[in-house]
Amino acid sequence: SLKRLMRTLHQILHGRVAIISGRPVAEIRHYLQNHDLIVAGSHGLELSWPDGGAWAPSPPPGLMRLREELEDLPAQYPGILIEEKPFGIAIHYREAPDAQDVCRQRAIDLSRRTGLRLQPGKMVFELKAPGADKGAAIDKLMSTPPMLGYTPVFLGDDDTDEAGFSAVVRMGGAGILIGPMRRTAASYALPDVENAIVWLNTVESFR
Repeated sequence: SLKRLMRTLHQILHGRVAIISGRPVAEIRHYLQNHDLIVAGSHGLELSWPDGGAWAPSPPPGLMRLREELEDLPAQYPGILIEEKPFGIAIHYREAPDAQDVCRQRAIDLSRRTGLRLQPGKMVFELKAPGADKGAAIDKLMSTPPMLGYTPVFLGDDDTDEAGFSAVVRMGGAGILIGPMRRTAASYALPDVENAIVWLNTVESFR
């Protein structure tokens, strides 16, 4: 149903739909099986257009060594997952919530030592190459066709989406927070993913 919804929005909005995610571009395209969408992956470090155009920096050096340095965490705290990404590495502790403080301190120490940017998220601490966030990705996408000249609306549920909310509000658009209320730069809110999908399905309102 999500794939079908994305195709419908893409048609009605004449291609002005983008997925902006912390996941790599290749992973997003694999999930959605849709190459017509604009995708910003790795928290804005990767940009990909349907015509094959793409932009990405060089991966930070030493990622494999960084993973090796973190391998003791899952051994000590079963449930922790270390995820290597094209431009960084993530420490997931959703299945080991008691290890939050340990994961945070390890991520802080590695960020200070390596120069990688620390990006907290939902039950995750991510170390990523500096130079971009979801707000910067939106700035770039809105400066190029087919987004150029239009007003952005951005939906998100994570702390990492706050940069995106700030960006669209600065452009006169609207950020929509999905999930429990918190301090946010978003202008509006929807209580959960199910309500967000219902709202997105009111596609006639986008015409």
